[in-house]
Amino acid sequence: MQVLNINSQNPELEKIIKAAEVLKRGGIVAFPTETVYGLGANFFDENAIKKLNGIKQRPPDKPFTAHIADLGDLAKFGCDFSLFGEELIEKFWPGPLTLIIDTKRLGKMGFRMPNNRIARELIRQSSTLIAAPSANISGQAPPTNAKDVVMQFKDGVDLVLDAGETDLRQASTVVDLTVFPYKIVRQGAIAKERIAEAEFNFWKNKISLRIKNILFVCTGNSCRSVMGEAYLRKRLKQVEREDIRIFSRGVSASVLSRSTPETIAVLKELKIDISDHNTMILIDKDIEEADLILVMEKFHRDEILDKVPSAKNKIYLLAEFGLWGGKIQGEALEVNDPIGKSLRTYKDTFTIIKTSIERLIKILI
Repeated sequence: MQVLNINSQNPELEKIIKAAEVLKRGGIVAFPTETVYGLGANFFDENAIKKLNGIKQRPPDKPFTAHIADLGDLAKFGCDFSLFGEELIEKFWPGPLTLIIDTKRLGKMGFRMPNNRIARELIRQSSTLIAAPSANISGQAPPTNAKDVVMQFKDGVDLVLDAGETDLRQASTVVDLTVFPYKIVRQGAIAKERIAEAEFNFWKNKISLRIKNILFVCTGNSCRSVMGEAYLRKRLKQVEREDIRIFSRGVSASVLSRSTPETIAVLKELKIDISDHNTMILIDKDIEEADLILVMEKFHRDEILDKVPSAKNKIYLLAEFGLWGGKIQGEALEVNDPIGKSLRTYKDTFTIIKTSIERLIKILI
């Protein structure tokens, strides 16, 4: 193991080039990021990845995060992520955020663009992506200095770039964008409240002005989606935003049936009369016309995407809008179907819908 002391503020290029040559030859390099020290290997070198798994003592089927130096590296993999994913990149990269993204080339992958001059230049000089887990044996604490790296890995690591203590001394936050709507896998240097705030501001400042047609979708269009449509229409009238079209459909609605008596009763308490509502089945045209589609359950989203795959980035679970800033923000909660159940269940269902719509109102006005 060779240890090279390197200036964290003005890193010596020749030392980074030397480390890059080690990576090109299939070696392992420990290097600093702003969070913790990482163990780097050529992402596309199978032998180097096997070696990395071995010294980390980690299962071979557990994927490594790819560290990148610029956004062009994402394009090479055909990454597919939402507009909110783009927002997170804009706000937090380079920085202590790892994003799990679907790629056309290698399936689900984790990516991070570190905010550290040494790390970024090492990636550039290596002319490849770097697989870079934290520089510790699996299950042990990630090191924040080179001394701890050397203590854990007396063999296996070919070169260590020693730049002293890392700035944040905390692992990156990991957000999975491959699940709906997204999931915070690990809270690290970026608190989950900052992710939630970024999401709210994204909707408020970048998306709300584009929304002119809002579609609520449930199964039969006789209770949940009707509640959403009727309550949002009432609230938008109150805040003088009647320029937005609100409509609802069901993925398997009966033609020209009526709302359930319980739905009519719940809304009547708010002086909303939907007794003349006729159920309508969802068609492709509805999906294409909507700027925002709010579904009650995940299978509704799947049904829509079977019809119109291009609608992916405008479909959200309605309950997601009720969770901003809450303890369970980011979890894909569903509004369960109350059909055939008690009036109390209908009222509980409406409470979830109402809470979610109140959040939506804050975004739209």
